[in-house]
Amino acid sequence: MAGEYLPAGESSTLEVGREAWDRIKTGVRMMRDDWIRVGEALAIGRAENSSNQAFGLWCDDNGFGDIAPSVRSNTVWLVENQESVLCLPQDEYPDLNHPDRIRSAYRKIQRKSEDPAKPKTKPTKQPKTSVGRILSAIKGLSGCVVTGDSLWRNATDKQRACLREEIKHAHAFISQLNEVITNEHI
Repeated sequence: MAGEYLPAGESSTLEVGREAWDRIKTGVRMMRDDWIRVGEALAIGRAENSSNQAFGLWCDDNGFGDIAPSVRSNTVWLVENQESVLCLPQDEYPDLNHPDRIRSAYRKIQRKSEDPAKPKTKPTKQPKTSVGRILSAIKGLSGCVVTGDSLWRNATDKQRACLREEIKHAHAFISQLNEVITNEHI
């Protein structure tokens, strides 16, 4: 019956996911990597089965029936959002491994960043240079590995506005510097 659900070429993802789930069930220290593997396997079943009932049957037939529905949901969510969620190193947050806890923590972080009424923390000294302000904005993005694309996607509207403004200043500074260099070399 499992063959009815499984498209060709995805059996290795399911097998890796089942092995990861077996490690998690046997009490081996839960690792995010194992949950990602389980989530990738579950994502295959979820993509093929839009109804919860069909997905539950698929999970039963493919070795994931003993995962609670809410955990399955959070595990698939984790895989779908891993780029923005898992930017914190596991050695700094060793207890943040289970998809339920990760999603809950992510929601709390999102609420804090969206809540304008939250109490203000002690103001930090603003760097004086544009580069310093840009780096400060980047540091505010939770320690993620930053590329231009991820920086923009993960930034809040306020951080994006700050970056736009600082980029304008940086462009003006570069233009002035270019003039000085050009005039000195004539």
